[in-house]
Amino acid sequence: MQSSFKNSFTAEILKTKHTQILSTAVFLPLIIAIYSCVANIQEFFGGTAEVGENPWRFLCLISFESYKFLYPIFIVIICFKIYERDHQTDFESGSKTYVYFSKAIILIFCLVVSLLVGLSLLFLTGTFCSVFYPLMKFQDYTIDSLIIPFFVKLFVFGLSIAAIQLLLSSCLKNIINSVGIPLVLLSIGTAMV
Repeated sequence: MQSSFKNSFTAEILKTKHTQILSTAVFLPLIIAIYSCVANIQEFFGGTAEVGENPWRFLCLISFESYKFLYPIFIVIICFKIYERDHQTDFESGSKTYVYFSKAIILIFCLVVSLLVGLSLLFLTGTFCSVFYPLMKFQDYTIDSLIIPFFVKLFVFGLSIAAIQLLLSSCLKNIINSVGIPLVLLSIGTAMV
């Protein structure tokens, strides 16, 4: 049987069907949105945020920092989950190039879905806060020009991490090496920043 990209892609979709990576991609921004809401309740009731200041700044400060820290970890773990079944069975469905790009497309799809859910939840959180905190006047301020570029940069940054991590996951069959090495490097990079 001749190997083709379509066959490899179909095989990869079937292999990753039961790995819950798509549900994880939706669940992570939900956790960040809930955390951001809870943290902002403390900011608004604690008096740190004053009336007249742009309330989106407080909302985005917590959300953006959470996204910047958690998304690289998310990508590393999803890359390993995509390769996990291959490591367990030592089965390759097609050429390595086709398999790599098939897995990359699946990962990019999950990343896009996750970031779109995150962007939507950020705007919904702002709407939610404008209803429950009318004195903060969320409706009078906006930082759409900062929110959308942030998510675009996060996507491009995620692509660079995904490309390297997919390659590492294909070569390193041990979860400690495949996930541990990038997390240590991520911790060092975060500490340096």
